[in-house]
Amino acid sequence: MTRAGRALSLSDLGAEAAPWHAGDGAASVRALEESSLRRMERLGRLLHPHGMALTPTDVAAAPLPLIAALDAWTLATWPAIVNRDDADPRRFRARHWTPGAQAAAYTLVVDVAVALAALLRALRPDAAWAIDHFTAHVADGAATAGQPVLFDPRQPVDTLAPVVYDALGEAFMRYQSIAWRDGVPGTFLAGMRPALWDTHRHLFVGPGSA
Repeated sequence: MTRAGRALSLSDLGAEAAPWHAGDGAASVRALEESSLRRMERLGRLLHPHGMALTPTDVAAAPLPLIAALDAWTLATWPAIVNRDDADPRRFRARHWTPGAQAAAYTLVVDVAVALAALLRALRPDAAWAIDHFTAHVADGAATAGQPVLFDPRQPVDTLAPVVYDALGEAFMRYQSIAWRDGVPGTFLAGMRPALWDTHRHLFVGPGSA
């Protein structure tokens, strides 16, 4: 699915304001949902020279190849646009991003997160964007507590072991691992494992496993 394309440059990237909003997080979720189509189209234009397409039809038809292709694309192209100073999650989660290179790179991170969310939902249609208010995560001080993530909304808020998918965290960790050069990161599919375990266990343990 991937083929050689020209090197990625910050000048190729669009820049948007940070999607984080004050309050209970509902505004952040709305911002992500409302910008999803625009973000997917923008990322799709970057991916097209590499033989990838992110139209709704492509996402629905081939989520697994696209997840793998995003892995390869980020590893191949992001070294040209990362900045070690910006590999700080406090900067990424700040309400305001510095215009220019930082805002452009962080916008790309969010665009990839939105794409990962769409690909997860192609595999798990019951997953939806929401704020992680699970009692167990709040009590444990989990990194996702109070943050926009994806999960099955049928899970009770007081479930003992909530399953969420932190698409934003996964995309930012990819940026961070490339910027800090701290080894080969785990695959995007591996990051989806908890969310896919009930329905797609064969992806992780083999088709013959129960």
